[in-house]
Amino acid sequence: MLAFTRYPELDFTWFVLKSDTSADEWLATLGEYANQGLTKYELYDLRKARVDIEQFTTDDIHNIVDSAAASIQLRPPESKTAMLAKEDVVFGLSRMYDILANMEESITWETRVFYSLSDAVKWLGKDVQKIVLGKRAS
Repeated sequence: MLAFTRYPELDFTWFVLKSDTSADEWLATLGEYANQGLTKYELYDLRKARVDIEQFTTDDIHNIVDSAAASIQLRPPESKTAMLAKEDVVFGLSRMYDILANMEESITWETRVFYSLSDAVKWLGKDVQKIVLGKRAS
């Protein structure tokens, strides 16, 4: 299950993968998020992901990129998306998304993949750092 918490005052959304999820469930969550309004900064915490290589196919990643491209007009300029992975396969799938998003001319925001939470939130900015690292300490 992919869940998210919005922080409108920071223009930030924090996604946390709480358990295994399918590509269809992932896309449904993104649809719900889009309906609530996209934010400038996003963090996808995928450290709890246990991905079998068959679970997310290349077509699934393409569909997720297509979903992002379809919502380009809803995302503020100079947006950033950070993805946080623990396992190499999750890092690799996240990099595949990053590469495909960079190839998609309509996606204008930056995407990066990290192994370190502190590196991810540092890249997103100091306001995001305060909320994420503060919540982690709680």
